[in-house]
Amino acid sequence: MAVNLSIISTNKGLTLLELLIAVALSSLVLFGLYSAISTALNTDQIIQQSLLGINEYTRLTELFQKDIRTMVSVPVLKHSYEGPEITFTTTHSLIYNSTRPVYVSYYIKEINGKRYLFRKEWIDTEHTPLTIRLLEDVGSFSFYTRSDEGWIEKIVSGKPIKMSYGFKDRTWEIVAGRIL
Repeated sequence: MAVNLSIISTNKGLTLLELLIAVALSSLVLFGLYSAISTALNTDQIIQQSLLGINEYTRLTELFQKDIRTMVSVPVLKHSYEGPEITFTTTHSLIYNSTRPVYVSYYIKEINGKRYLFRKEWIDTEHTPLTIRLLEDVGSFSFYTRSDEGWIEKIVSGKPIKMSYGFKDRTWEIVAGRIL
């Protein structure tokens, strides 16, 4: 009795229909992977765009609020062609890392066509001041205090102070304590 064991095909190739189906399925899988990767990259860009400036805002807020909270003199607001400058005495010293009274100024300076926000700290004219560049490419910049009519662009004793600045296509505002 002879048994026919020809289960294994002797064809050595794929039919055109099998090849077309394989190419179509591979294309669908690759398109799905491309869509997933593209969506992930776009999501990351959107998140990064929305977070622009937040780290700088957080650091600047902490510094400015500490300076205002430990202020021991009424601030003086001056205006120059580059923008306003606020100067006051505070016990929040970065030079000495202590509570020693120092003068502090926040101001804008233009360098090579870019506007920078600086914080300058000094004791007197005999010592070299510590000048820190806080932000680059600052747009608008102003200081306000609260009045009965709202925020006004001048310093009023006994009222909260607000620093407003333009940075990364947004307007940022920092409100700090009450002035002496």
